Amino acid sequence: MQLIIFIISVLYFLELAVFFMGMVRNMKRGSVIHDNLPLVSVIVSAKNEEAVIARCMESLVKLDYPEDKLEILMVNDGSVDRTKDIILGYCEKYPALKYLETDTSPSTLRGKARALAQAIKSAKGEFIFTTDADCVVKPSWVKEMLGYYDERTGVVSSYSIIKPKNVNWAVQSLDWMYLLGIACGSDGINDPLSCVGNNMSYRKKAYEEIGGYEKVKYSVTEDFMLLKTIRTKTKWKTKFALNSDTVNYTLPCTSFMEIYRQKKRWGKGGLNIVFLGFLVGLFGWSISIALLSGWLFVPACIYIALLVFKFLIDLLFILPAIIKFREYRAILYLPLFEIYFSIYAVALPFILLFDRDVIWKEQKV
Repeated sequence: MQLIIFIISVLYFLELAVFFMGMVRNMKRGSVIHDNLPLVSVIVSAKNEEAVIARCMESLVKLDYPEDKLEILMVNDGSVDRTKDIILGYCEKYPALKYLETDTSPSTLRGKARALAQAIKSAKGEFIFTTDADCVVKPSWVKEMLGYYDERTGVVSSYSIIKPKNVNWAVQSLDWMYLLGIACGSDGINDPLSCVGNNMSYRKKAYEEIGGYEKVKYSVTEDFMLLKTIRTKTKWKTKFALNSDTVNYTLPCTSFMEIYRQKKRWGKGGLNIVFLGFLVGLFGWSISIALLSGWLFVPACIYIALLVFKFLIDLLFILPAIIKFREYRAILYLPLFEIYFSIYAVALPFILLFDRDVIWKEQKV
């Protein structure tokens, strides 16, 4: 058993070391100079977001970008609360904001992908930016992301994180930084495994080249499937920025059921990943099993060494994001994150096996 734990630990270390090198490559700031700033369309799909949508729009109207080259499309995706009224109120005050409503007629698309596809058809921008209604963007977001585009780049993604205000927020913050560290690192080695639609951009030309969402294989994580399709079906390259000027801030899940549904949706979307993604899941699952049950099979000194090893390796892996985003307080909660991550990493395969339904915005998708 000691040999097995040693092998698992070495493989886990090598995995994160490779992704760390890829992450370092993506720490370089964007440097492409756009002499004539392009027209940009920012799209936000909102479904029953009355509690957070104003906060999101307040940040969007502060974007440091020429007004004549920016449109912000706010898509009301069948909300039954006050989301529509709040959006319309802001549209009256700010000309850059435009209201759209999802067409509910029969379509091959479902969920968020349908709302985004309809908005993109109306978008005039050369570049499409997407974020979520529960996110806050920085004024520098659009300009800084554009700096990563050269003539070969079709998609640029970046981090969304949670402010570590308390235990719940901090543990989820570390989780996002860890998972997006893998996304950033895998992109850095030219084999992107993930992205988040709440901080994503792409050339409209690249989107149209694959036939839009209508031609993308259905997935509950439509953002990653779009990236994967552009990456594999075209010659466009991708980039994942680790940059304090491109980070967006999102909100945590507030209940166990929210976390459960989020992890299940991400896990099911992850079933579409390639062999490298399978290895990442396998190594994470294996070391989590060792962390939770190793004390039953090995001497105490070996088990303590495993705990210290896992803690230090994860800390070093997440540290670049913590430093970049200046969220040092999150480090205090790393031991709790280790427990949290290990429990859901071990449980997730069984959840996906026995509970296949995915709930998004209180709807089965």
